[in-house]
Amino acid sequence: MVSQPLDQSIAQLLSRISNYRDRDFDGVRMSLQPQEVEDIATLLIEQLSVNLKGAVLANNLLVIRNRVKLQRPWMIVRILPKIWV
Repeated sequence: MVSQPLDQSIAQLLSRISNYRDRDFDGVRMSLQPQEVEDIATLLIEQLSVNLKGAVLANNLLVIRNRVKLQRPWMIVRILPKIWV
């Protein structure tokens, strides 16, 4: 089962490919067909899968966990006084 955020991310990737433009690539001018856009996205995902690194996964997990923490408005922060020695 695919989650809604994953569906949205894939749709965003497809849209970005279709509309991407720089000096090497112009998706609109190339009149990309829907199947070509999907094939490019598939290749990009395959390349990402092959080149995964633990550091990248760990950094992304940290971002996700921090985002979840920030979405807790009920969270109480306790400020401790400095202890002078």
